[in-house]
Amino acid sequence: MTDRRFMRRAIELATAGIGNVSPNPAVGAVLVRDGRIIGEGYHREYGGPHAETDCIRDARVRGEDPRGAVMYCTLEPCSFRSPTKHNPPCTESVIEAGITRMIIAARDPNPAVAGCGVHALRTAGIQTSCGLMEEQVLKLNESYFLATALRRPQVHLKWAQSLNGRIAHAGGGKTPISGPEAQRHSHGLRAAVDAILVGRGTVELDDPSLTARYGTSPARQPLRVVLDPGLRSPVSSRLFQDKAASTLLLSGPLNDNALTHAAELKRLGVELEQLPLHKEGGFAAEDILQALYERGVRSVLIEGGAVTHAGFLAAGLWDRLTVYIGPTLLEGDVLAPNAPVSNLSAAVVEREVDVLGDTVAITGLNPSTRRVLDGLKWDTAPQPQQAGCMLPQEEAHVHRFGT
Repeated sequence: MTDRRFMRRAIELATAGIGNVSPNPAVGAVLVRDGRIIGEGYHREYGGPHAETDCIRDARVRGEDPRGAVMYCTLEPCSFRSPTKHNPPCTESVIEAGITRMIIAARDPNPAVAGCGVHALRTAGIQTSCGLMEEQVLKLNESYFLATALRRPQVHLKWAQSLNGRIAHAGGGKTPISGPEAQRHSHGLRAAVDAILVGRGTVELDDPSLTARYGTSPARQPLRVVLDPGLRSPVSSRLFQDKAASTLLLSGPLNDNALTHAAELKRLGVELEQLPLHKEGGFAAEDILQALYERGVRSVLIEGGAVTHAGFLAAGLWDRLTVYIGPTLLEGDVLAPNAPVSNLSAAVVEREVDVLGDTVAITGLNPSTRRVLDGLKWDTAPQPQQAGCMLPQEEAHVHRFGT
C-alpha cells in the first residue's frame, strides 16, 4: 500500500501537465527515502525539463541528496538522444543521481524508448519494478499512447442532446441543452486537448469561439479546426475575427470564386489547408486525422455537428465519446448522430455517468480502442528490437505488482 500511495502522488503531479506538454506525455515523479518524500516533479510544459529531472532538482533544492533513494515515476524514462529532443535522456539523470531503485507505472510506447529505458536502468544496476497502477496512467495519457500506437490523433466525440435524442430545434439556431455545471465540464475537456473540430454548419448556426474557459487555464489554447469543403464559412464568424486561439480551416480544392474568400481569411490570420474531396463532396475522416497528425495534433475534441460526428462514427475513427443529456424535449428531426439514448450503452465500454447539476454526462470508450490500450501494457507489448537495446532472454520478463 505504501508503494501505491507514492505512485498515486506521482500521478497527481503528472495531471498538472495535461494540456501543456503535448505532444509529450504528462509524467510525474516522486523521490522517497525511508518512507518520506524528499523530492517531487512533473513535466510542466513542452520543451521543459522532464519529470525525473524536475524531481531530482526539487530534492536538491530541499537540501536532500537523491543518492540511494527510490523514485516512483508514471512512465518509463526516455533513453535516447535526438537533434529534435529538448532534453537529455532521463535514464542518464537517474543514473547520475545515484538512485538505487525505480518503480515505473507504464511502459513508453515510443519505439525509441519502449523497454530500452528499463534496460538502461537495469544495466546500470538500478532495481526496476514495472506495472504499478498502470491502468490509471494509460487513462491519464490516453492520447499519447493512442497517437503513438495508431499514428493519428486520439478522437473524442462530444455533443449535447435532449431527453428525446435531439441536438437542436427544428428551426435551427443555437439551442441551450445542458446546464452551467455541464458547461464547465465541457470546457475542462477542451483544455485537455490539442485541437477542437467542428463543421461549417456549426460555425454558421452557433458562431462559437471554441476556446477553453470557465476557470480552466491551459498554457495554450487548443487549435480550432473548421471543416469547410466548399469554403463558405462567414468571414464575420467569431473564431475568425478574434485572436483568442489559432484557427485552421480545411477546405477542398479552391476555384476562382473562392480565392477572394480565402485571401480574406488568411488576412485575418486563419490558416487554410486543402484536402481531397470524396463522395458527396466531403472529406474522408482518415484524411482529416492525417492532416492534423502531421501538424503535431495528438488529441482532437470533435464538437459537431451531427454530420461530422456521423462521419467519424461510420468510419470507426473515434476513441472516446461524451454525451450530455439535458432536461429538455426538442421538436423536429435533428437527431443525435447514430447514438440515441437507447443505443448508447451498446456503443461504448467502460461507461462513466456523472450528474452535473440538471444534466447527465455519459462517457465511454470505443471497444477497439480498449484493445489497442491493452496491447500496450507491460504483459502484452512486444519486447524491444532496437539494436543495442534488446533484452537478453533471461531478462525479458517484467515484474508486475499484484492488484
